[in-house]
Amino acid sequence: VRAIRLLATDTSAPLMIHDNTLMDALSKRALHDKSAEVRSEAAEAFAKCASLVTAPMAQHEAVLDALTHLSSNPHAIPPDVMARALREQVDHPENRKALAQREALMSAMGQILMSDKTSAGAKENICSVWLQLSFEDHSVRELIATPLTLEALVRNATSHDHRNHTIRQDAIKVLLNLAAVPSNRERMVKHTSLMRTLLHFASATRHEDLKTEVKAAIMDLAQKL
Repeated sequence: VRAIRLLATDTSAPLMIHDNTLMDALSKRALHDKSAEVRSEAAEAFAKCASLVTAPMAQHEAVLDALTHLSSNPHAIPPDVMARALREQVDHPENRKALAQREALMSAMGQILMSDKTSAGAKENICSVWLQLSFEDHSVRELIATPLTLEALVRNATSHDHRNHTIRQDAIKVLLNLAAVPSNRERMVKHTSLMRTLLHFASATRHEDLKTEVKAAIMDLAQKL
């Protein structure tokens, strides 16, 4: 497995991803191998191959299916690896709705974002995924506005760690994009601290354009109270 991970380079990974037997073996090793080291190596190899699929092809669907399968076991794939693989996949527009439709992936993203053990880099990648999804059409934004997603976004939007500025700002932007969909607003106002988070951000931010957007979202949400 380690040899395969080392072989997953920019030139070889696009060829490896076509080998269904190999990719299936990697995903099984990542999920079921008795050795934590082997599981991690297999997950890294799979994610590396997945990140190098750059053309619109059927392999994207296979990658998302495998990532969904891997997400069923939080110990099968390190959060940084999962976050990086999802960030790579969402960069392809044809993947976005398919990604949003996978509840297991949305749940895994929420858990990664809420964990205190998750690195800032992984959280940035997850917020970036949700940010890109939140610019899609209303049907996609409805799919991702789950209670777990909202909770994860609110928690990270309230971080006072200056090192998490990008995470905080991206989380707010996602909430604004979700609030732009009327069907999401009733669900959002039911969150006990979402409105308070937006109010606090509006009062604290120095970005006037963003402050204006937040205030407009608050007014829209307030109509559902």
